[in-house]
Amino acid sequence: MKTFFTIISILLFVSNILYSQTWVQKLNGRNVWSLAKDHQGNIYAGGLTGTHSRIWKSTNGADSWDTIFVGAGQTMWDFSFDQSGNMYVANFSNGLLKSTNNGLNFTLILNSAFNNKNLQGVECGSGGYVFVTTASGFFRSTDFGQTFTETALTGLNNLPVLVDKDSSNIVYVGVSSAGGTGIGFYRSTDNGLTFSPNLNPGKNGYNLFQAENSDLYMITTTSPYNFDKSTDKGLTWTTISNTAPSQRGITQSKYTGYFYTAGNGGIFRSTNNGLNFTNHNFTFSATPIMSVRYQNMAKILAGTTGSVNGGVWILDEGLTPIIKVNLKVIVEGLYFPSLNQLNRRDTVTLYLRDGTAPYRLRDSARAVIDTISFSGLYTFLETPSGTYYLVVRHFISIETWSKSGGESLTGDSSIYNYDFTTSITQAYGNNLKLKGDKYCIYSGDVNQDGIIDGSDGSLVDNDAFNFVTGYVATDLNGDGIVDGSDYLIADNNSSLFIGVIRP
Repeated sequence: MKTFFTIISILLFVSNILYSQTWVQKLNGRNVWSLAKDHQGNIYAGGLTGTHSRIWKSTNGADSWDTIFVGAGQTMWDFSFDQSGNMYVANFSNGLLKSTNNGLNFTLILNSAFNNKNLQGVECGSGGYVFVTTASGFFRSTDFGQTFTETALTGLNNLPVLVDKDSSNIVYVGVSSAGGTGIGFYRSTDNGLTFSPNLNPGKNGYNLFQAENSDLYMITTTSPYNFDKSTDKGLTWTTISNTAPSQRGITQSKYTGYFYTAGNGGIFRSTNNGLNFTNHNFTFSATPIMSVRYQNMAKILAGTTGSVNGGVWILDEGLTPIIKVNLKVIVEGLYFPSLNQLNRRDTVTLYLRDGTAPYRLRDSARAVIDTISFSGLYTFLETPSGTYYLVVRHFISIETWSKSGGESLTGDSSIYNYDFTTSITQAYGNNLKLKGDKYCIYSGDVNQDGIIDGSDGSLVDNDAFNFVTGYVATDLNGDGIVDGSDYLIADNNSSLFIGVIRP
């Protein structure tokens, strides 16, 4: 009997270790104000003023960090990443930082481009749209951040900005102000050109979150600290419960579906869809909070400040499924049938979208397509088993969807093979071009607006006239020189009215 109780005690001890919900501190003593994850799974932390005005990067799930940028003393308020992988960082009164190479180098779009207003949020839409919130107005770019225009919400303290998961033309903004002027929630349906009246007035719109099913949630620093939900794209709101005082961050676990908030007094969790929140073994005040997967581990990350408690805190939730796809795809312009190979190895992004309407984006991954095998291996860490469309994007090509009905993918780490090259029916709407005996995705969408037309041809023609060379979007055949052969590709596909075909 004594042996039996000893065994039971050991099992209980091991169980308590496995499920103790212990937070682990990294970046010790750093003041962390923002967190983000890019399309490749790298994680970024932004610092809070002074000597902590920095950007840190982790390539291993937040376990270790490198400083990749030292700022001029201003807070790194927010991060966003566009479809091409460019990174944008709202650096308060310093301006907007942009990196085209995963943080190796940054260029600064000066604060003067935003009428010298302090930047507090940034979010990328599709087709070159970049949205920026400031302490006194809303700005947008239609050309990947080259130029910005103030369009709306002038005079209001705009904080979070969010692009709808299903319709990229819908943009949400929360307004917060110590004086209470205009506080609440605003919605645009024309890519941030105009906004609705206040749809959730009287509450500091400190943070917004959109769940996988597209429901919207808003948290506020206004007493009694409502936790609000909208099921109709922000048109109407319902108060589900009240959170702890002054919660500033919100996320939903990719593993359990539980909600987490972060703010004064620590981190709080709801296991019943927001009806109740209780402190989850964390009492230091926190601001950003985020749910991520690294390899097959689900994690909650939180950012804190202070010489002792500051840093990034990690909570491991459990093991999650991994979906792997071996994709075979040929970019038309890069393919030479006589050699049966591509002119160069190139990066192609693969997106997983739900197999049923509204075809929500679930996950993305990038891989280099080999010149001989035309294949690349993609690993998805954010998606459970299910039926998904495989959506291919390449920076000189038309976005191409897999065949009608989607593909059944299983998160068991086995490799699922999909080949766009064997038949025209492998693409939705037969949107492939036969070149030699291989089917290819169409080249020529230089400006990535979803259609190959005269505007793409003009870009190629202009670069050819100026003898542009190098790795550029107008070099459609990948020979390093923009010339008439590239223009011919774009012109031929333009005459065929080639564009994206999707469900």
